[in-house]
Amino acid sequence: MKVLIISLPRTGSTTLMKALGSIFNLETVNEPFYKDSPKLQTYPLEQKDNFIEKSHINHKPSNTSKSSFDFFCDYYKEFDKVILLGRKDLDAMTESFIHGRDTGNFHNPYTIPKSKKFKNFKEHRQSAEYWVDTVLKFSQKNNIPITWYEDIYSGEERLIIETIKNWNLDIDLKLLFPFIDPKYKYRKTNSLL
Repeated sequence: MKVLIISLPRTGSTTLMKALGSIFNLETVNEPFYKDSPKLQTYPLEQKDNFIEKSHINHKPSNTSKSSFDFFCDYYKEFDKVILLGRKDLDAMTESFIHGRDTGNFHNPYTIPKSKKFKNFKEHRQSAEYWVDTVLKFSQKNNIPITWYEDIYSGEERLIIETIKNWNLDIDLKLLFPFIDPKYKYRKTNSLL
């Protein structure tokens, strides 16, 4: 089985990729087209038949002249299952993105003081708005429902079950929940001290 997660930054996509990779015993491929990656790959990827790839909607292979949107509109058809992952709270997504860029801490627990003012917040927030618009457009054009971060990481069983039905994967919530339990979110509201 080949699974593609197309996501926005800071939507829990790495956690979801690792979870589904573990549950279905799939090789994981993380952001192969990220331009600053030391493992930047060109298209087509040399992959086995059983893998899960996570890519951001704004990434694309260096050897294509297509926009990232147009690339993914073709690329997703090579996969058996596609999950489109977005986030509704753009302020939190933007803060998380800037914090990760500034500290290099993308995948460990952290707190952000309420009084924290981020440099270039407005510019990054505009990028987030553009990315969300791109995900919405992709969803509409390709008839792929959006899985929202706020739903899949809500901790609410009913909402999570309804969300994962859209993936058309035979998945047991009891296997998935330990990965998506909100208590494991990286951003903590209380002090870590």
